[in-house]
Amino acid sequence: MSQAFISLRDGTGLDTLAPALAHGAVALFAPPASAPILRDAGLAVTEVADPFELPDRLGQPVSRNPLRAAVRALDLVIVTTLCPDGNDGRDRPPVSPDLARDLARDLARDLAHDLATLVRMAAHDHHRVAVAVDPADFGAVAALVSGSAAGPAAEARRRLARRALAHTAAVDAAVAAAIPAESATDGDGPFPETMALIGRRRLALRYGENPQQQAALYSLQMQPQTQAPGVCTMTQVHGKALSYNNIADADAAFGLARTFDRPAAVIVKHGTPCGAARGDTLSDALGRALTCDPVSAYGGIVAVNRPLDAATAETIAGRFFEVVVAPDFAEDARARLAGKTALRLLATGTATMEPPETPGFRSVGGGFLIQTANRPPDTDTPWRVVSRRPPTDPEWRDMRFGIAVVGHVRSNAVILVRDGATIGIGTGQTSRVDSARMAVQKATAAAGDTDGRPAGPGAAGAVVASDGCFPFADGLEAAAEAGATAAIHPGGSKRDAEVIALADARDMAMVFTGTRQFRH
Repeated sequence: MSQAFISLRDGTGLDTLAPALAHGAVALFAPPASAPILRDAGLAVTEVADPFELPDRLGQPVSRNPLRAAVRALDLVIVTTLCPDGNDGRDRPPVSPDLARDLARDLARDLAHDLATLVRMAAHDHHRVAVAVDPADFGAVAALVSGSAAGPAAEARRRLARRALAHTAAVDAAVAAAIPAESATDGDGPFPETMALIGRRRLALRYGENPQQQAALYSLQMQPQTQAPGVCTMTQVHGKALSYNNIADADAAFGLARTFDRPAAVIVKHGTPCGAARGDTLSDALGRALTCDPVSAYGGIVAVNRPLDAATAETIAGRFFEVVVAPDFAEDARARLAGKTALRLLATGTATMEPPETPGFRSVGGGFLIQTANRPPDTDTPWRVVSRRPPTDPEWRDMRFGIAVVGHVRSNAVILVRDGATIGIGTGQTSRVDSARMAVQKATAAAGDTDGRPAGPGAAGAVVASDGCFPFADGLEAAAEAGATAAIHPGGSKRDAEVIALADARDMAMVFTGTRQFRH
């Protein structure tokens, strides 16, 4: 290699690359901001204020496409300045939303746009030009410069070109996403006609949902840097490697736990809650969540919405869980759980507990579905008391809790709630009455699982929450027979009158939210 253009954000990785460049006597060209970085590494460099000046500096004839002319004279292009987010780009989006908007305002004259074009051209000429956009690749570049690459040089250049083109695609996608935000008149709403999804691999997983499937975790690179904490911002602080199912269940558990203001604990198994509760303390909340379905909780995932303390860790230490998700872990809590080497502890960060506005994606054959984030209905929407008897204050509190939980349970979902805790969860049934019967059965089984203590009250005094309307009165009747005293659901069935009549006959309070909460 004889000539290279290098634009660096900082000196990361240069200790690996600089000796090879110096030994190979490569002529270096760099923008003014990058030249001092190279000189500090002991390299001679010629400053180039603009990539369009390169052809003259490289002795190339005048061309209608000066960047193309420059690439013809270069052997190496390194640009790490297309990732202005404060690190090497491996853990954060390559283009922040603010920068994307700046690029969108004036693409033609922006230096970053010119550098992205230069990178693309170099990547397309990978049969003779090496290109790198990530300091993690400087070792491979150094091997090419020194002629010590382990495999064929052509394959190494192809590998680098693929990474470079993926990187510039992420830049372009971020700019494209920013342009509609500048105009409210294009009629696309939240979903443009063409959408590019760019992800960065966070974890290579041992396997997928089943051992015969391959899997990885990617973070969306176009999300705001201030996104609320979640599984893609998590730090694993203890335990063995995460599995695909661990991550999916951790996301489901923390997605529910974060919705509550008071201390709360959630236990998830196979993507759906098997216990959720609020409490005066985390330890209280977790203990109450466990009583909902202690059998299903075995091997589950726990999520809490406060830093995990020692008292809560004590409860966890006496049981088998796969994962615990929390904003953070107190030192004494970590010490208590240190002996459980198989237990994964995930710290999501404490910047904000507000649920994110990230849209939901689902793959379908040949494409994907996308929808805006769901939110549980609240009393700002027109909730209606439709029964003769209005809810008591404790019933209102359980209705609000229940409607927040039921939207995170697999449809058809019917749950029983009492005193800020689930006591029976009916999930994933194809008929609503079967989900109601499952919730009753779970509540009854948990009440009888007392280890010699007096039996619990089962469903007596519980509030029923349903993610959809009761199409017939039978589902509500199953809960009423078990002792439920109030119900909350969207309403809207052709047989609403029959359901309301049953509630009145049982002296139940009933509220319609007007908002369905399906989750499939």
